[in-house]
Amino acid sequence: MEPIEIVGLCAGGLTALSYLPQAMHTYQTKSSRDLSWWMLGLYVVAVVLWLWYGFGISSMPIMLSNAVLFLFVLSVCAMKYIYDAKKPGKKR
Repeated sequence: MEPIEIVGLCAGGLTALSYLPQAMHTYQTKSSRDLSWWMLGLYVVAVVLWLWYGFGISSMPIMLSNAVLFLFVLSVCAMKYIYDAKKPGKKR
């Protein structure tokens, strides 16, 4: 493994882990009120494009970090959907 790939893995790992506190906070508070669907949607699209790009250039750091990030973002989207549906007076 090239040294620059190690740097890429570290950078990608930290980037992916940077979303973990948001996922944990959303789960612990059972609230996603401050999260915008637009922001989450754009984030999902961006991560999917980065993942596609990583596969296109066969870059393990890009593929791995964005796959993990994709799971975190999807989990927050799922929590937002569930928690928003449980708001009092909210009909679905």
